[in-house]
Amino acid sequence: TAVETSKIYYLKMNQERNGEASIFANENVRKAIAYGLDKESLANQIVADGSKAIYGYVPYNFVANPETGIDYREEAGDLAKTNADKAKEYLAKAEKELNGKVEIELLSKDGDSDKRIAEFIQGQLEETLPGLTINIKTVPQQNSIELTRKGDYELAIGTWAPDYQDPTSFFANLTTGNNSAYSNPKYDTLMEEANNKYANEPAKRWATLMEAEKVMVEDDAAIVPLFQQSKGQLTQDGVSGITRHLFGPTMTYKYLVVE
Repeated sequence: TAVETSKIYYLKMNQERNGEASIFANENVRKAIAYGLDKESLANQIVADGSKAIYGYVPYNFVANPETGIDYREEAGDLAKTNADKAKEYLAKAEKELNGKVEIELLSKDGDSDKRIAEFIQGQLEETLPGLTINIKTVPQQNSIELTRKGDYELAIGTWAPDYQDPTSFFANLTTGNNSAYSNPKYDTLMEEANNKYANEPAKRWATLMEAEKVMVEDDAAIVPLFQQSKGQLTQDGVSGITRHLFGPTMTYKYLVVE
């Protein structure tokens, strides 16, 4: 069976590399990628393990509205929904602003599944956006971690699994001082308000978190959410009592029963 997790795969777009503005400092480049990517094909045909395309940074079935019980992702809806025509418009604007063709380096780990995902992103985006060039740079996993940590990359595939059950476990990654050099005072203020000003006003806090996500994912296209991971799990007949978790450790076997 495929077991849904709360882990999100997304594209990190680094806006400053080695102290200089990168190609992703250009908002139109970021938006061309965000709207141009066919997440459904990526999740269903390439990852193909039950993982599902996602149009936001908070996963499905992770946290619900404290007053209505509606799932966060359902209520927040789809942000920056794939739209090839919009993507082409953004790329054309970017080419004008940058006085030439847009060329991007995509950092990929050397594992088979990582390479497959990177090659799909390269091929699909280049086909959807004629004139765009994506060059894949493949390195061992440890090197990839080191390069993204130092901010020495342009485009990379990131993953995040929450430490605690709240949208801020995802959103805190993008406040000023992150390794993608994204910074927006409006986003920082909304996060500050959610954490402090509205800490005891659940409905206002909820609305503020959704507004922050929209600013970061759609208005600024700071990241591109790709898919919510599912993991294949083989369970033997007669085994029950495995507890699955939405955050922290994936499973607890304390109450496992074998009949």
